[in-house]
Amino acid sequence: MTEIYVIRHVEAEGNLYRMMQGKWDGGVTSLGSMQRDALSQRFKDIHIDALYSSPLYRARFTATAISQKHGLEINIDDRLI
Repeated sequence: MTEIYVIRHVEAEGNLYRMMQGKWDGGVTSLGSMQRDALSQRFKDIHIDALYSSPLYRARFTATAISQKHGLEINIDDRLI
């Protein structure tokens, strides 16, 4: 059975300031960095075949938690915005 994981981005500046982010491409908070580290640990022993992300920084930053541990390229897809 194939499993699909959908992961929302880590905490971004827009989340912290409670603003609608949409396509705004702000930074990631210090909590977001800690969340990425936790995500990396959570998925360290899970086999991943492919990794997709929106082009927004907060999503790409989150995806690196998995890409770095698994040596995967992040496939950027504008439709994921």
